[in-house]
Amino acid sequence: MNFPEERFVNPVEDEYKCMICFEVLSDPNTVCAQDHLCCLACATASLQLVCPSGVSGLILLNMFEDQKLPEPPLCPLCSTPVELRPSMITSRKIDDLPVYCEHQQLGCRWVCPKRNIIEHQMQVRARVSDDGDKEDACRS
Repeated sequence: MNFPEERFVNPVEDEYKCMICFEVLSDPNTVCAQDHLCCLACATASLQLVCPSGVSGLILLNMFEDQKLPEPPLCPLCSTPVELRPSMITSRKIDDLPVYCEHQQLGCRWVCPKRNIIEHQMQVRARVSDDGDKEDACRS
């Protein structure tokens, strides 16, 4: 599931958006030699990448030399063969972007890098379950 764009403090640059769903990248992967990016889920669904044995997942081209592989899928932007691989650099850059807490509408002013927001929100949930007051849980 993609992180909601409205939760980012600043507008998210297009380079951090999926070329298929146009949302902020989730599990970013480069699709081709041109380094076009998409979400792992979008690549799996839209590019119909499946293991030759029929098990859902991603194929590594020419992984099974003794089996005839279907024509490799092509990148939707440049029509070069798909060479899907995780983009850890892009993932880290997105994780560095500042985001608001999901309880911003309740008055929470917490802003932190995306990589830290889950920890903050878990602390809020713990305080809510302790005292039941969702309004004040996020203000400390």
